Amino acid sequence: DDEEIEDLDDDENENNSTKSDNDDLESDDEDSLEGVHVSFPSVELLTPSDQVSYTGSDLTIETLLNPQDPEQFSKYFQRSFTCFSIDMATAQPCFQLFKDTKPHMVGLNIGFHTIQASLTNPMTMELLDASRSGIQTFFMAGQDNQGAAFTAEINLRGRLHQIPIVKGGSLVAQTKALCRSVGLAEQAICLQTVYRHLHMVGRQVGFVLHQEGGF
Repeated sequence: DDEEIEDLDDDENENNSTKSDNDDLESDDEDSLEGVHVSFPSVELLTPSDQVSYTGSDLTIETLLNPQDPEQFSKYFQRSFTCFSIDMATAQPCFQLFKDTKPHMVGLNIGFHTIQASLTNPMTMELLDASRSGIQTFFMAGQDNQGAAFTAEINLRGRLHQIPIVKGGSLVAQTKALCRSVGLAEQAICLQTVYRHLHMVGRQVGFVLHQEGGF
């Protein structure tokens, strides 16, 4: 659910406080209404996906925001940033929210990593706790997938994909991430085909697969 920040008039509401422990948003717009409630969503991390493994050591971050009122959100959050906590680091890289920029992580070691995203208050630049995504855990398998338990190959839309599978990962999440990357996120035929293929390859190499619900 969207949280709210209250937009307050400087002259008449100096003593008012914002909702959800967030700082006040002060508007320079003369037509702005006193006590406007500006809702904001939590950040959804699309890539990296939770419990998914990736080839290489570099990865582009993709996020999604679904505000209740997109027009109002874009008006009041023009100066906001999206910040990322990678591997629980205290220093967080931040990127302007409405700039067409995709953050890119480079030089990640082979192994498990964590990431969490959040928005900043556009007036104070402090992180908005209510906007935080969940903590995603993902795995980097190295340039040749040397960190994977096994690698499965599958052809989708004329392109051969190599899928590194690791202990502690999720075949369901891996399947969803792959189908989404080729534009088939909601296609049952893609989800079922990839999931069954991963199970088949895993059994062939003697990998003990965790039983999941499937699709």
